[in-house]
Amino acid sequence: MKKLALLVILLISFTGTAFSQSSMDEEIFKTLRGNASMNVVIVVAMLILAGIFFYLFRLDRKLNKLEQEVNEGKKS
Repeated sequence: MKKLALLVILLISFTGTAFSQSSMDEEIFKTLRGNASMNVVIVVAMLILAGIFFYLFRLDRKLNKLEQEVNEGKKS
């Protein structure tokens, strides 16, 4: 019974913090959108992701080329 009561108290405390964070998130969103800096944040995030994907694509191509050279060397 004590475990159930403790679980209920924990769940209630987590929902309370979730609601307080959502109102703070809304204020942050309104501030960023009001200053038009939300677009800057999105563009920067997209550039970083594009750079990471480009790097991974190049790395994959280089690894495939090295694997082919190693396989050809073993066949000879």
